Amino acid sequence: MKDLIYLLSEEEVLKYLSYSLQQLQLPEAPKKTKEVIVEILKEFSVSEIYYFVKKSVDNAHLFFAKGNADGKRHAVNTIPSKLIQLANRAKNEGWDVYKYNRTY
Repeated sequence: MKDLIYLLSEEEVLKYLSYSLQQLQLPEAPKKTKEVIVEILKEFSVSEIYYFVKKSVDNAHLFFAKGNADGKRHAVNTIPSKLIQLANRAKNEGWDVYKYNRTY
């Protein structure tokens, strides 16, 4: 049962990531992103990870919009490392991570 809950949580975060990327007309995130999400789910709730996803996608979009990225794919490739960075900072600095409402 626990495995099913983690699988559903993983899928929910991946769908939110996909939705966020589509909204900004960015390409699909790299495959490594799924591995990162699985690891982060060990420490944070889905609604907390939504915050990390939102910040990571916004960061990638800004990276592209400012002309610092070599295309949209390059910008999106920064998402896994940004997710890890945010999760580690939240954990190490004891953040009270904003919990996003779920997208229905």
